Amino acid sequence: MFALNRDVLRALVLASMALGAVIACNDVANNPDDSDSVIEVLSATTVNSDPNNAAVSDSTTMELAAQPRNPGATTFFNDVTLSNYTVTFSALLAPVAGVVGGGFVPAGGTATLTLQVVPGAVKFAGLAGNTIVARLDVQGEDFSGHDVSFSTTVPVVFTTTPDSDFDGVPDASDNCPLVFNPSQLDTFPIGGNGVGDCCDPTTPGYPACSP
Repeated sequence: MFALNRDVLRALVLASMALGAVIACNDVANNPDDSDSVIEVLSATTVNSDPNNAAVSDSTTMELAAQPRNPGATTFFNDVTLSNYTVTFSALLAPVAGVVGGGFVPAGGTATLTLQVVPGAVKFAGLAGNTIVARLDVQGEDFSGHDVSFSTTVPVVFTTTPDSDFDGVPDASDNCPLVFNPSQLDTFPIGGNGVGDCCDPTTPGYPACSP
């Protein structure tokens, strides 16, 4: 009788362990923190953006590695496919969301990923001359179907200096920073006085001028 009870007890223990494994697996599938894959960002390029050029969207290029969450893992087969991302900024820019194209990182290997950070549609001249920080949150799945995500930050340098009147001449060197005058004509008095004709009330005929 004792032997029978011991066998029954052993069977119950094994069944409990199996049930626990199933529950644990389900928990992993629904919890990205329990995925056995980790994406490491090896490098990310600074984004250089011209805020006056809305025809061009600007991106960062990242070097990524897929690593096992357990550093002691001897076998690791979980490739990672990245699917979508969001960008938030440390400035008055709306968050950006997008789909990752070709975002595949092989298990134990590296891959290059380029993501759009500043779409042309969100640019405005008020950011000229500033540097802000962009945070990228990227989501995906590993080979086992578990959620994988990573975050990183990149600086965004708005390269063009402020040009308040949009005449192509930066404010710092514009002789009429608030009046459109790409020619920068300064003919009066003879030899000029450092103030462009278009905004110098001493110029004959002012405010008429040749922009």
